[in-house]
Amino acid sequence: MSVEQRILDVANGARFSPTWYDLTELRLIALEARKMDDRIKQLEDRIHRAASAFFRDGSDGHVASQMLAILEEERGKP
Repeated sequence: MSVEQRILDVANGARFSPTWYDLTELRLIALEARKMDDRIKQLEDRIHRAASAFFRDGSDGHVASQMLAILEEERGKP
C-alpha cells in the first residue's frame, strides 16, 4: 500500500474525529506524496535509459559496467 493510500485511508476512515482542516491537510499531503513518487519514477527511468544508452554506445565495457554499478547504488538509496 502506497503512502498516499495510507494517508487517504486515515482521512476517510479515521478513528479520531478530524476536522475539515485536518482532512484537507491529509489530502494535500497525499497529493505531495504522489508527486514525489512520480518524480522518483521519472528519475529511475532516466537512470535506466542513461545506463542503457551508455552500454549501447560506450566503447569501453569496463567503464560502462562501473558506471552502471554507481547508478544502481544511487537508485537503491532511501
